Amino acid sequence: VILGIVSFVICDTSIVNDSIISYFDLFSGDIRYGESILNSFCFSFKNSFFIFICGLLVIGIVLTPFLVIFKGIFDSLVIISIIECFHIKGLILVFILCLFSILVKNFIYLILSYYSFNISIKEIKVIKENKSVHFKSFYKNYILRYIILFIFLLFINVFEVYILSNIIKYIIM
Repeated sequence: VILGIVSFVICDTSIVNDSIISYFDLFSGDIRYGESILNSFCFSFKNSFFIFICGLLVIGIVLTPFLVIFKGIFDSLVIISIIECFHIKGLILVFILCLFSILVKNFIYLILSYYSFNISIKEIKVIKENKSVHFKSFYKNYILRYIILFIFLLFINVFEVYILSNIIKYIIM
């Protein structure tokens, strides 16, 4: 969060602000739910699947911390930019987005990152100790946890597109 604030102060945020304003301008017209839910599902799938694959390929021990840090910087930059663009309305929008969307999604991504990091450490220990270990049950649990967390992400995306978009539309109007 602190790095997001620092990057907001240091960087030229006009591009971010323009993107945020154009994003919220979409709410002034009719919301295309089908396209929005598809985009939201695709984005969540790409992020969660990338974290999942990092854990399977041992590179999760290196990439996962960077992914978590990047996600925190990006989300805090977006939050601060929304507040700057919309002032008091921005505080309300940020509260709604943070409470229901950003915090819950980040919590799920943190859990996925934890499991990704954990499986990478176990794989490295097995390689270092040159042991023969059956990962079948561990991978099975890892895949099951991924599926459960991804289903939660899908529910959050549906909530975000169908409910939060109408709340945001009401606040902006």
